[in-house]
Amino acid sequence: MTRTAAATGPVPLPARLRGTTFGLVLVITLIAFEAMAVATALPTAVRALHGVRQGVPAAIAFRGMLAGSFFAVESLVPLTLTVGHGLSPAQAGAPLTVGALGWSAAAWWQGRHPQLPRYRLVRAGFALVGTAAVGMAAVSLPGAPAWLAYPVWCTAGLGAGLTMPSSSILMLALSPAAERGVNSAALQIADAVTSAFCIGIGGVLVAAAERGAITLSTAAVTVDLLMAGLAGTGCALAARGRAPAPSAEVGASAAGVSAVDAPATTLKE
Repeated sequence: MTRTAAATGPVPLPARLRGTTFGLVLVITLIAFEAMAVATALPTAVRALHGVRQGVPAAIAFRGMLAGSFFAVESLVPLTLTVGHGLSPAQAGAPLTVGALGWSAAAWWQGRHPQLPRYRLVRAGFALVGTAAVGMAAVSLPGAPAWLAYPVWCTAGLGAGLTMPSSSILMLALSPAAERGVNSAALQIADAVTSAFCIGIGGVLVAAAERGAITLSTAAVTVDLLMAGLAGTGCALAARGRAPAPSAEVGASAAGVSAVDAPATTLKE
């Protein structure tokens, strides 16, 4: 005996389909909110990365340059050590742990020396990351000692631990209170976009090595030296993280800063 839809009522969706529908709605909603956030903060991030001007744009650009140079090199460390030097996955991953320890130590140290000029910490951090990138280029060469990756990547971690928090402090200190939210979002966008772009460069070269167009050593050395150049650029531009000359308008607005905000808006040059 056949029953019509009118007689039986609406047929409930299977549980799996209901879950899929809910997931799609959630993803679309999150994408919409993310698009709104990016549309608000992207102009600031683009201006920062297009021309590294003194002040807030420089602080935002520093974050992007540090993230790109550090994570692009780091992404190839395990591959270089396993394929190029025959290390086990545990041995090849150990330098990343050493780098994380160096990052933590440097971040802890700089947090206990708030009197140090932040732009100088940024410069020192970029110098360490650039040195480490050159070191990893040397490790990527055939016949190079694999153990060198351990102190090299600890050095990179030290540099990131100095520059990452210092760029955030510079951005907050140089931003008017009403613009800190937008500038913080721009900082995160610069971080994510630049690191993804630089890692993507490495991915393209590794894919070329997989196809036999170049060797893996050539791909790794190319990425490492490119990122060393990016870190060197950040080191050269670090002085632009100093506070611009205050204007009368800025001085008037600074008078209303509360005692809680005062430490974040004071920079020693």
